[in-house]
Amino acid sequence: MVSVEAPAKLNLHLQVLESGPDGFHRIASVFQAISLADRLVLRSLKATRGVELQGSFDCPPHVNTITRAARAWLEAADIDAGVEITVDKRVPAGAGLGGGSSDAAATLKGLQALFGIRLGEATMSRIARSIGSDVPFFLGSARAFVTGRGEILEPLDDGFPFHAVVVDPGFAIRTPDAYRALDASRFDPRAPVTVEPAADHVKEAFRGNPRDWPFRNDFLEALAPAYPELEPLVGRLRSTGAAFSGLSGSGSACFALYEDGAEADRIAAGLSRDGLSAFSCAALARLPEPGYNSALDSAVG
Repeated sequence: MVSVEAPAKLNLHLQVLESGPDGFHRIASVFQAISLADRLVLRSLKATRGVELQGSFDCPPHVNTITRAARAWLEAADIDAGVEITVDKRVPAGAGLGGGSSDAAATLKGLQALFGIRLGEATMSRIARSIGSDVPFFLGSARAFVTGRGEILEPLDDGFPFHAVVVDPGFAIRTPDAYRALDASRFDPRAPVTVEPAADHVKEAFRGNPRDWPFRNDFLEALAPAYPELEPLVGRLRSTGAAFSGLSGSGSACFALYEDGAEADRIAAGLSRDGLSAFSCAALARLPEPGYNSALDSAVG
């Protein structure tokens, strides 16, 4: 039996660029893993075949990223056995926090540990990309400058050791819907042209204090007509004295960053008393490996 944490991520910066020949948009983003995490427990089933998934999810088991990742890994490893995966789901679904992608990556790492078989980086990367664009990130470093569809990763070092408050506004946003809203908003000829930043510029900014970051999320303004709660929520978080606040991914989760963990705890508790679903967490210095009891073990600060 193997356990592994599947941490969420924040998009500290997210620019959406043009669509490629495959119809998918290119992005320029900064991903940072955080200590808010799902927990997966994997157990081999000698007498059964296939994947048995236990937990509460927003989609049927056969299309879940965990099931898809497990089936792909078992086939690639030529394992003729079953596996039971039980999930304690803590990361909100449809919130732009990468929960499904992280679950898939944790499944791949957990299976390697469970069966004692390492498929190699190229095979693991291929499987990860087949599940989703964000999955490769959760197999690598805890922070990265991300381009392409999300699969081109350049690790970032020496990040600011922040703590975060993440707020789930209580509704999910489907990624295709978010991209449609963004594309529709860009028919406005007055809309600014998005230019991909140079990696060196992003790295230099990331090493500085979040109060000085020039980062943004292109989805925030585009989603405002359909989801008018988002911009006021980001503004409310900024008004708490946060060093930085924003929308993660294509939404719906919003976040704020603080230099002090006790302050983040206090802000999260206050928001919770006001009826919001708020989580206090920390930036991770490294991604969890199978056998970790808690993602907090690898938190910075």
